[in-house]
Amino acid sequence: GQGKSFFEMGCNFFTWCHLILFLCVLHSTFGISCCCIPEERAVLMEIRSRLMTAQSEPPISWSGHGDCCSWERITCKNSTRHISHLDLSEIYQPVRTSNFQGLEGLSKLQYLNLSVNNLSGSISGSIGKLVSLKVINLGTNNISGALQDTGNILRQQQIRRGSSQKSFWQCTNHGFTWLTSVQLLDLSDNNFVGPLPNCSSTLPLYFLNMS
Repeated sequence: GQGKSFFEMGCNFFTWCHLILFLCVLHSTFGISCCCIPEERAVLMEIRSRLMTAQSEPPISWSGHGDCCSWERITCKNSTRHISHLDLSEIYQPVRTSNFQGLEGLSKLQYLNLSVNNLSGSISGSIGKLVSLKVINLGTNNISGALQDTGNILRQQQIRRGSSQKSFWQCTNHGFTWLTSVQLLDLSDNNFVGPLPNCSSTLPLYFLNMS
């Protein structure tokens, strides 16, 4: 009766202790975390503030509460909880505004989609600091400026359009960290001017759209 009950309670207690210990070891060994990175949450909240200032509506789940890895338009790596995907396509429609700044705080970002918005001006230098980016979609905006400058920011140093390309342009360092991982780049339907830059590149591009 009572002795058995105490025995069962003791077993349950030690079972829970072992489970908690196991989870702690798992966390320290594999870096498993339950929440997003506080600094990256701050970046998202700054983006939210900019959207509200621009009279656009941020995603409802971006309330500042809970795990930001569970918010809309966000994907995090399971092991590190760093934000890896940010999709803000078709979210900036009501007003014409300038480009996002401060994105360099998302240091592990691999996928960035800002397409079909009213982004204007030149490409933000903060994008040039996201060294882990593999996919950049800035298509269908009002981004302007010389393609040479854009190419320098994104290290598009070897964009050729057929064998007849004869003009050469010397790429220089504008102080941006070079992007060496970009595989897909979409800059279509914008207001760029000037010829395509044409100099050596280290980008492993397999898709480029600048139509």
